Amino acid sequence: MKSFEQFLKEEISIKGNKGVPSEKITDIERRGAEKIRGANPQQLIGQIMGFLRQSQSFTKGKEKELEKLAKEVIEDAFGLVLANVDLDINMVKDGNKIAEFMKKEEEEKEKEEESQEEEEEEEEEESPEIDLEAEPSEEEIKLAVDIRKIMNNFIQGEAKNTKHILHSDKCKQGLKRIYGAKWEEIFDIWDNMSKIADKLDWIIPIQQKANMMENAPGGMAGCVSCRFPKKKKKKSKSDEELANDVLKSLEDGEDIMNKQEDIKKLLGVTKPTIKARGIDFPMLLHETVKGIYELLSAPGLPEEESVAQTVLMNTGLRDEPEDWKYGPKIAKDLTAFLNENERIDEIPNLREEFFRTLLDRETMETKDFLELVKGILTKTPEARAKVDSMIDDLINDLDYDNQMKRYEEEMKDYERKMKEWEQSQKGGGTTETPSEIEQLQNKEKDFSDMSQSEIQSMIDDAIDEGDFEKVRMLSQYLK
Repeated sequence: MKSFEQFLKEEISIKGNKGVPSEKITDIERRGAEKIRGANPQQLIGQIMGFLRQSQSFTKGKEKELEKLAKEVIEDAFGLVLANVDLDINMVKDGNKIAEFMKKEEEEKEKEEESQEEEEEEEEEESPEIDLEAEPSEEEIKLAVDIRKIMNNFIQGEAKNTKHILHSDKCKQGLKRIYGAKWEEIFDIWDNMSKIADKLDWIIPIQQKANMMENAPGGMAGCVSCRFPKKKKKKSKSDEELANDVLKSLEDGEDIMNKQEDIKKLLGVTKPTIKARGIDFPMLLHETVKGIYELLSAPGLPEEESVAQTVLMNTGLRDEPEDWKYGPKIAKDLTAFLNENERIDEIPNLREEFFRTLLDRETMETKDFLELVKGILTKTPEARAKVDSMIDDLINDLDYDNQMKRYEEEMKDYERKMKEWEQSQKGGGTTETPSEIEQLQNKEKDFSDMSQSEIQSMIDDAIDEGDFEKVRMLSQYLK
């Protein structure tokens, strides 16, 4: 009898997924067959290789400009999502550089994981705890894998559906700036490359493509590596001592800027990082969007480390060829369902925030998630009502966040004007009239009227954002 892990490795597929109805798979396959009817594989491969050579000719010497444009159009499309994310976007010469990058990233991630495991082992030795949680059942792991497969299909689907970014006015204007009158020529080359690659995803067998990717990574055109902040399972004794030391410094009126390193150590990594590499401009867009959705899907991974590792192990690189086939249609159907809500465009990036919320394991139980996705893909009234309710809740939450951001901007402006006024007083001149200063000082009363828990919450948020000047200012209102 084969082990459960071996069963997963051999038989994991989007087919049979509890969240994707079989009729949806059949419909996607029918559309795929229509797309490649009469196509000649050798001819398509020859065409895409020719376009690739032309693309390399256009790209040479323009790499930095194209990297800058890729970052601009991505930030324009995903501005709010990337508010606290570091983007590292680079164009590389060929697939061998892609392979080198992948190997280096894997080695660094392994070192980070080993270091984290050592820290956790030391913490357990200092304060051992009895783990009373039951081992997850095979059914629970299968359901977790089903969720991850849906996540991967949506991620790859959205990454392949980046044509709307390539066709955006901002992107076209950028290409005109870089290439002048020849911008349409390179645009058509990239557009045709993506169309041919889409057909080849349906012509080349999944297993064959998976073997090519695994055995010859030098033939890959792009990749992405994401680093996410990892939550500690529990606070160690040293963490508690460090937190008490920082809090005492605040209470004693010490300048919080002197405690930046301690705070960073206490919080760990505060910013997710997305590193995208591609041999051409469309691949940079593809891999960066893929990284963004991997970031959004992070809350969907199981909290139990062993379960998460099992899930990731069985839904990795070899699964991508299948995800490329089914993902674009699944992603389009999910997005189309969201677009039927008349409020979906009230707040920028609301679709992405919905995806993040949908995948957050705290939003709903695993079985409820799979049932909802299935309902979305089959357009049931129950799914419509649930999605509309979630969108209403998100708008309310995000609108509150926007109000807080505006309030914070006003406070920063207030602090700036106060500093200017103080400096002018020292210098004997004035840049603000007394009445204006008094009006600004009145805003400070808002904090004195807040509860201690509200002020503490704002301090916590400011620490997370790295705004230590704000932490210093707010801490004076803590009793």
